[in-house]
Amino acid sequence: MKPSDQCKAAGLKSLAELSRISGESVQTLNNWHRNKPKLFEIVLKGCLEEKSIVNDKWDNLLKCLFYAPSSPVSAKKALEIKDWWGKVKTIKPDDSGRSKLNK
Repeated sequence: MKPSDQCKAAGLKSLAELSRISGESVQTLNNWHRNKPKLFEIVLKGCLEEKSIVNDKWDNLLKCLFYAPSSPVSAKKALEIKDWWGKVKTIKPDDSGRSKLNK
């Protein structure tokens, strides 16, 4: 299985996403996949965990804003934030490294 396929099967969007999260170049990750498959697998699992923690923190923060009895956020504003968060989750960098919204 190619490294990009392994990333997708694990739940990442691409090998490039693994590179962004881990801070390692795509070339290094390809080399690890070929020469050190156990290391590649550990890095992949670690990045999946990190991604999960970040998403959980944001989801919990948004739940606090939306559902706290004394929430300073109006229902209308809460919906705007929820829509914004849905869009933020779809942002992915293009080849130049700049972020853009998926449409």
